[in-house]
Amino acid sequence: MTQPTNPLSIAFIWHMHQPDYKDDFTGEYLMPWVRLHAIKDYLDMVLLLEPYPKIRQTFNLVPSLIDQLEDYCRPETQDRHLAVTLREAFSAEDRQFILQRFFDAPYGTMIAKSQHYRELHGRRRPQGETDFELGQFSEQDLADITALFHLVWTDPLWFKKYPELQTLWNKGAGYTLADRHRIIEIQREIINSILPTYRKFQESGQIEVTTTPYYHPILPLLIDTDSARVAMPNAILPEERFRHPEDARFHVEGAQKRYREIFGRSAQGVWPAEQSVSPAAIDLLKEVGEFTWAVSSEGILAHSLGIPIEKDLYGNIMNADVFCSPYRYAGMNLLFRNLTLSDLIGFHYATLSAEQAVDDFMYRIKHLQHRCELAGVDHPIITVALDGENCWESFPEDGHWFLNLLYKRLSEDESLNICRVCDYFDTLPASQIKPLERLHAGSWINSNFHIWIADPVKNAAWTYLYKTRNDLAHFTEAGRYASPLIASAWEEIYVAEGSDWFWWYGEPNHSGQDDVFDMQFRRHLANVYRILDLEVPGYLSVPLTITMGRTDTSPAAPISPQITGRRENADSWKAAGSLDLTHGAMNRATRILNKVLFGSDQTSAYFRFDLNAEALSPYHEIYVYCCTPGKTRHNSPIRIKSAGGHTVLTQRYHYAYEIQLSRLLPGQVMVSCAEALPDHLWMHHTDLVSAIAYEDILDISVNLEAMQIGPGELLQFTVALVQGEVLEEIHPTSSVIPLERLNYLVSEPVA
Repeated sequence: MTQPTNPLSIAFIWHMHQPDYKDDFTGEYLMPWVRLHAIKDYLDMVLLLEPYPKIRQTFNLVPSLIDQLEDYCRPETQDRHLAVTLREAFSAEDRQFILQRFFDAPYGTMIAKSQHYRELHGRRRPQGETDFELGQFSEQDLADITALFHLVWTDPLWFKKYPELQTLWNKGAGYTLADRHRIIEIQREIINSILPTYRKFQESGQIEVTTTPYYHPILPLLIDTDSARVAMPNAILPEERFRHPEDARFHVEGAQKRYREIFGRSAQGVWPAEQSVSPAAIDLLKEVGEFTWAVSSEGILAHSLGIPIEKDLYGNIMNADVFCSPYRYAGMNLLFRNLTLSDLIGFHYATLSAEQAVDDFMYRIKHLQHRCELAGVDHPIITVALDGENCWESFPEDGHWFLNLLYKRLSEDESLNICRVCDYFDTLPASQIKPLERLHAGSWINSNFHIWIADPVKNAAWTYLYKTRNDLAHFTEAGRYASPLIASAWEEIYVAEGSDWFWWYGEPNHSGQDDVFDMQFRRHLANVYRILDLEVPGYLSVPLTITMGRTDTSPAAPISPQITGRRENADSWKAAGSLDLTHGAMNRATRILNKVLFGSDQTSAYFRFDLNAEALSPYHEIYVYCCTPGKTRHNSPIRIKSAGGHTVLTQRYHYAYEIQLSRLLPGQVMVSCAEALPDHLWMHHTDLVSAIAYEDILDISVNLEAMQIGPGELLQFTVALVQGEVLEEIHPTSSVIPLERLNYLVSEPVA
């Protein structure tokens, strides 16, 4: 490979964000994640750059995160985890809470680091869906759990800087109240230094700090929910169209104002929440926020230009002349991130050694550099932009080994310019920025807004927001309330406009604490009425229910078919739901799976797979992935990967159970089942499939009791077709299918 004539610029942009967990009406923080990520991610990510002066990066701090960090600097600020940790004695409610929530950490990289913590974790015994047996734990055990929880969430850097922490870690057990107080005191010292450190590194020129609209809203949807129709013309949207560009203006103006308060200057760059853009959103960011550049994702660029992203089998972009260049739309400079490189750091490199991961990253960078040289790209740039906090939980040593080796290798390569975005644009001739005539409206996920709207539950949340906001507008116009009260009430609306509430509603995302996010969203809306001393509407006290996606037909009635594998008993499957795959693009001669029938009764779920035997190879397999909405349990990504790194929505879901059907020959089908474990692991499970038969059609029955599905509860599933350990098809592609465990038996097969 020849020496490049101009250096390849690489812009790392780390996005730091957590939802607003504070109930401003009560002052209570309902979740501890800002505090825990503050001691694990926000500061060390900047300090790791210190030994590498050639590595300059961009960090994005969401204003509502800044507010919470400043709040935690005050000794009186508490969340429930913190309050329980500092109790002199634990109540029965505290004890249950400790066993429920003080093991919220990846098993392999956190819990397993401490022998005692691992042993305490192994002694937990569920007693019902939400409670645990308490008899196995002494008061000292519970104190140890609270201390070790906070210690495993502490970044390795702080054990070096605070010898006391290392001493406490080495203690391993027998933690006193004084020990726990000291752990929390050190946490506050760390949190107090976060914002000053960002200011210091920005002033030195090693980092650039950018911002996001205030409470992390999906800006295009606030301006007009109908913007979702650009990418999803047939989407079912909320009945009441939400159009409030004035709210979007608040979030944009407020972000720039808050940034100036902290950093003494205006922000040049903006990370639109979830990299969501639209023409109206860019106009607002440019004119109201006075930003000069923004970042989105490669799919938005592809849709805007109307061209495909050409990638090889390994996900490397082939048309680098298009995707390694900067653009300008409506006076705003735009970068579009390389999704493969960003996702490899975010989701894959944790499974490799630091050396393997860095070797792979450098190979991909040099591959793109070579393609840019061949294409004659002037001033090429690769944008690596991703969440700067959550992915490190899966890395050994919180990602330090990987990042240090990566920064060392990048520093040693004279042909690379690891730059701040502001520096790149400041030195770039304007003639080198490509004009973008059209801008697609969408987010980084599938270049649309489906994660935040167009699902029945998400739509219901938008309706709740619409109604409450309308009420507050009327209260404001009435002029009967003092200005401070009205301002506080409006703040609750702005918080509820944040993206995270809609992210967790409906499909496909599940946090394991969806009920808490639901409660927080409804509480923010209810606070509008509480602040004004008004009666809270009854609908805000009712949790939003989980609703699933559609199929070709849903089950018309319960079924209890015999598992024969023969078409002759088709009558017993007549009432089943169906997923018909014969109308897709797959050629009839090569199509493997024609149709899936499914149904349930009081004890089992039933699946019938209509296979094209002539097209089957010995390497074909069927996987059924299942999840259990509303239940607190472990979930993992599917183990099967696509060629080229392409993924669809249901491939990104996390699932609780896996059923593998291989050797797809009559009378020879093999079944293997697994259950999800912590840290994205799977464990063999023997009791999921209770019967299987394949003569001229493949039938299986699944034991719902073994899946811990109670009467009236739901199982959700998707079906994947695999060949040679590579995913070929997954159905459905954008939603999972619901099945209910019924409360009664079917006495006769339904005709």
